[in-house]
Amino acid sequence: MSVARINMVDWRSEQLFAEKTKNTDATMRQQFPNAEIMLRIKTTPTSVVAISIYPSQEKADEARVELDKRMGGYGDAVKDHWFLEGEVISAHINEEWLEESRKDK
Repeated sequence: MSVARINMVDWRSEQLFAEKTKNTDATMRQQFPNAEIMLRIKTTPTSVVAISIYPSQEKADEARVELDKRMGGYGDAVKDHWFLEGEVISAHINEEWLEESRKDK
């Protein structure tokens, strides 16, 4: 059973958003090696919604420990943070989109 975790983080400023987003881009693969899919969506100038898919609840829980460490280090730079999680019941990935998104990196 795959598990999805949806996180929202709202930073206190656009500058903090830019700094922390750059750092996350550089480190997320190493810090969350068990994620099957990781998407990050900028929803406002200061906030991001992240969607991660894990192969099992155990792997999602392991990632949660890492996320809690990361979030604890941000202190009062974060205005708001919440998460939801649940079982993935369907998925579709457009192969053309996937190939194009890889070219952007």
